[in-house]
Amino acid sequence: TVYGNSSRLRQAIAATNRCYVMGITPNQRVQPLGYAQPQKISQLTPVLGAQDWQVLGNAWGEDGERVYKWTSLRVTAPTDDLGEQWLLVRRDPQDTNPVRFFLSNAPVDTSLLTLVSIALARHQIEQIFEEAKSHTGMADYEVRHWHSWHRHMVLVMMAHTWLTLFQPDFDT
Repeated sequence: TVYGNSSRLRQAIAATNRCYVMGITPNQRVQPLGYAQPQKISQLTPVLGAQDWQVLGNAWGEDGERVYKWTSLRVTAPTDDLGEQWLLVRRDPQDTNPVRFFLSNAPVDTSLLTLVSIALARHQIEQIFEEAKSHTGMADYEVRHWHSWHRHMVLVMMAHTWLTLFQPDFDT
């Protein structure tokens, strides 16, 4: 899901003095610094090709370790009033076409490593929820009230944490 397409959501988060890194689609328009007109992100390939791509933020998937190349550049988004933002771009090392795009309102001195770490945090959270659903019954609740749902979720997450911390080490 690409929540970053919503300029209202990005502005609402920024209004609370919080930073974000949010996925966006290639058809969103941004204006790289020094350009006269906004362009679709998918049309920025010549600009992105000249950037320094770094191998960062390795992630683990079902098939093992996933390695990506990342770059970033400062842009403005014509759909909001937030001013300069980071456009974070990810691609596979063997492919020259970018595959994922993110916008961030992080300060100008934010490192690429920090932006990538935040962008990849979503995968860890999704993995935790999948594990909790399959091992501790996160999806198996029958409650009638909101507070009952909260109690169930707290117990599920506590059980998941306990199982994660105290699982046997079968490699030794």
